Amino acid sequence: MQRKEFDPQIIRIDGRDSFLEVTNGMFHLEVIVLRFIKYDNKASKGNKYVHDISIFLTFAEFLELKNDVMSGRMPKELLNSKKAAQAAGHQYPKAVYNTLGGKSVKKFNDNDRKLMQKYGNDPKMSISRQFKIAPGQKDDYPFVLSAEWGIGEQTQKGIIVPRYKKPSEIVRVPMSASSMKQLVLTVESHINAFNAAYYMMELMNPTPKKDFGNNKSYNHQNNSMPPMPPQMPPQMTNNVGPNGTPYPNTPYANQSFPTPQYTY
Repeated sequence: MQRKEFDPQIIRIDGRDSFLEVTNGMFHLEVIVLRFIKYDNKASKGNKYVHDISIFLTFAEFLELKNDVMSGRMPKELLNSKKAAQAAGHQYPKAVYNTLGGKSVKKFNDNDRKLMQKYGNDPKMSISRQFKIAPGQKDDYPFVLSAEWGIGEQTQKGIIVPRYKKPSEIVRVPMSASSMKQLVLTVESHINAFNAAYYMMELMNPTPKKDFGNNKSYNHQNNSMPPMPPQMPPQMTNNVGPNGTPYPNTPYANQSFPTPQYTY
């Protein structure tokens, strides 16, 4: 696939009337954005999106999720949850992955207030978001990723906990095992590429201070090494090392090797 311009979308997984896209718009804060969208193709242009819920995971949280998927731990947990639900006679198995997030009422903008008003929610409550992964009903789609939001309450520790029985909005995207692996591996490759580029820029153009997204001041001069100047690799002739010391007990000790030619 040829990219003509920079695209913030890393990957998109489509469902029947929904999709999940992962974007890099907050990579500078070491945050992954998972955008869950439910749409209506019969709606007029510009009004096709029915629900649009964004979930935010740190790099570390997403890489932990990736490890659970690729190690087989999460597929095993999904299977056990499905068996437990069948044994108990429950229609829907429990989710095996759940993260809490949201937005404090103190940080609401006009769109947030309109959204709360749309569903008749208490305007004094916060918005609680949850990202869940649960077993699918069909064997071909063992993963069901969902994002939901409803009213929440902020604790003294700053965590927003849900205070709803039924979410105001929910978007589900079922995934096959192949799609799930594509999702986590593709995003991981972008995280690694971003980190590699970041370190390279720091080596080439060191800055006195750097904010790593956690509000901690970083002193480059006291906590990192300056970039190393390029060095010519040592040339090895015969069985003599770079410092003139012979290599002992080598099978080619009495044979001459051509001097390597390096081009810079």
